[in-house]
Amino acid sequence: MNDECATTLEAEDNPSYTDQELRERLRKLKSAISKPRLTPVVKSYIRTYTVKIRDRTEAMLGRTAIYFPIFEKYLSETQMPDDLKYLSVVESALNPMAR
Repeated sequence: MNDECATTLEAEDNPSYTDQELRERLRKLKSAISKPRLTPVVKSYIRTYTVKIRDRTEAMLGRTAIYFPIFEKYLSETQMPDDLKYLSVVESALNPMAR
């Protein structure tokens, strides 16, 4: 696929958000660990996960239904912040075969 086709697909298949819309969405996130901020690095990751690797992101988000309840149970039992479950997304994209 050439760059022109990829750009067209991105524009057609993926939503586009202004910086203000992204800031508002981040503001609504509740976190016991840190306050989310919109920085150039964060914007780059948002674009990567919502446009460049959208299909893999959708698959990973589907796995949250399986794994997050397990993580939440043990985090609650040990009185750890619930937000720690998101580390599994960063570390392995919830892939049980990741090394």
